[in-house]
Amino acid sequence: MNSRAGLPATRRSIALIVTLAIAAIAIVVAGDELSRHLAAIDTWMQGSGPFGIVLFVTAYVVVTSVLIPESLLAATAGALFGFWWGLGASLIAGIVAAALQYGVGNHWLRAPLLRFTARRPTWQSVQGAMTKDARRLQWLLRLAPFNPATISYLSGASGVRFGSFLLACSALTPHVALEVWGGHAARHFIDASRSSTGTHYLHDALLIGGFVAALVVLHQVSRTARQAIADAVHEPGAAEHKSSYDAHNPAAARSTRS
Repeated sequence: MNSRAGLPATRRSIALIVTLAIAAIAIVVAGDELSRHLAAIDTWMQGSGPFGIVLFVTAYVVVTSVLIPESLLAATAGALFGFWWGLGASLIAGIVAAALQYGVGNHWLRAPLLRFTARRPTWQSVQGAMTKDARRLQWLLRLAPFNPATISYLSGASGVRFGSFLLACSALTPHVALEVWGGHAARHFIDASRSSTGTHYLHDALLIGGFVAALVVLHQVSRTARQAIADAVHEPGAAEHKSSYDAHNPAAARSTRS
C-alpha cells in the first residue's frame, strides 16, 4: 500500500508544484503580457456578472471529471477572482463535480470500476476498507491527497452512502485553499512586475511565507493521512467487508470476474 498508494497521492502534489513553477516562469518571461491578458479577462468577468462564475464552475466540473488535476482550476480561480471569491467558487465547483462523479460511478461506471480495482490489489484494498469504515476513510482519502475525481467515482461504484461521501468533501478545503492561494499569489506578482509604485517587500514576504508554511503543514497532514489509510487497508476486517459487499451485490461481483 505504501509504495503504490503514494503514487496517486504524489501526483497531486506534483501537479501543484508544476503549476506554481509554470506561473513563476511566466512571471519572469512574460509578466507584462500576462498582466494585460488577465486585466482583459477581469473586465470580461465583471461585465458577465454571475455568468462568469457559472462558466468557471461548469469548466471545473468538465475538466476535473476527466481526471485533469483540479489544482490548475483552483489556481486559476485564485488568479481571476482573488482568494476568497476564488475559494468559494472552487469549493462549490468541487462539490458539484464530486456529486456528479459519484452518480456516474454509482449508475454507469460501476462494472468497469470494479473490474479496475479487482486487477489492482492496492485499489481493491482501499475499496474494501472504504466499505468497512466509509466515513472515516472518506475523510482520510480527501486529506491524503488522492485525485478527488478518482475517489468520487470509486465511492459511487463501492456503494458508499451519499451523505457520508458529500460531508467528507469538506475535507478538501485545506488543499483547495492552498491551490487558490498559489494562484492569487501568482497574480499578485504578475501585477507587481509591471507596477511603477515600487515593491512592497513585507507584503510579498508575508504572502510567500504564509504559502510555504501552509504547504509544509499540509504536506505533514497528507503523510499522516496516507499512513492512516495504509493502516485501515491492512486491518483484517477490510477484506471481510469487501466479501460482504460482493455477497450483497452479486451483479457487481460477477462483473469483476468477467
